[in-house]
Amino acid sequence: MREPDQTVTFCGRRRTPGGVGGGEVLVDVRQRVRSRRSTASRCASKTGGHELVVVGVQVSGQWRVERRLDGAFVDIQAARESLAAIDCESVTTLMLLAHTRGPGHFPVVRFYEGLQLEVVRWDLAINEQGDYGFKTPGGLKLASFQENGALRVSIEQLGATQSQTTRDGAGRARRPGLPLADEIRAKLRAAAGGVGPQGRGRQALSAAGRAQPAVRREGRGRVCSELNREVPPARPGEFAPLRVGGLSVWPPVVLRRWRA
Repeated sequence: MREPDQTVTFCGRRRTPGGVGGGEVLVDVRQRVRSRRSTASRCASKTGGHELVVVGVQVSGQWRVERRLDGAFVDIQAARESLAAIDCESVTTLMLLAHTRGPGHFPVVRFYEGLQLEVVRWDLAINEQGDYGFKTPGGLKLASFQENGALRVSIEQLGATQSQTTRDGAGRARRPGLPLADEIRAKLRAAAGGVGPQGRGRQALSAAGRAQPAVRREGRGRVCSELNREVPPARPGEFAPLRVGGLSVWPPVVLRRWRA
């Protein structure tokens, strides 16, 4: 959303359905950018009948972050760096960085569990097809965009686990949107080569995977990060199938527990 003073606000909402051992989690995030610099943010997490709100404002090159639980003041934290973005596991963070950052490393503030603040470093590489690869402490994030800035597909890899997010609504690609830089749009046009949207998506994922040094393919399709390069794969019979009632799940599923 573009405001009258030319500030651009990136808004996102992430909903995690409730399940065994935890209720639904709803996270709303807003990030404001002006002159390609992040200036303010708001992240709100609702779960279990409670709301935790974190508001950050950049002042004199530093970030001041205030936390409130159900409207009551909790604390104020400070980050002594000019942050590129906040990460609440929303694709809006990838969209914001695609419009404001080029290849290289930069600080990102990460909120986790009770929306505690942690400043970490992300590294960005952009391949010849115009796809973005982010190397983060938590794993690898890949993102492919339309020329108008709309997300085409994003992939997050944590160890051997992979999650994918795709855009819903093909007609939206024809809207003006918030175009990417001329250089990136030129790469996207050259990579498209007349391939349709579905073929372009597969092409982007393949190209992005080849361009990222953080993930290695070894042996018979084994995928591992540099951190786990020397860790041997599981031995046959080392892990049993996960059994839930009458269901047998293989491979076992790792569940993330959310706490308010």
